Amino acid sequence: MSAAFGADGVAAPLEAMGAGSPIGRISAPREIATVAAFLASDDAGFVHGVELFVDSGMTQV
Repeated sequence: MSAAFGADGVAAPLEAMGAGSPIGRISAPREIATVAAFLASDDAGFVHGVELFVDSGMTQV
């Protein structure tokens, strides 16, 4: 991946990486946190033996 670094040194490479994902953006921290919270909750009590990729579909590309 080739991208110019922004003023903070991070924004441009992350935006470039996100643009190449199936949904066209990177995730917000809250999107990852809600999945972790779900898996840690009683609502996920029947979820066993599965790999859950929270990567905007990048593993399917």
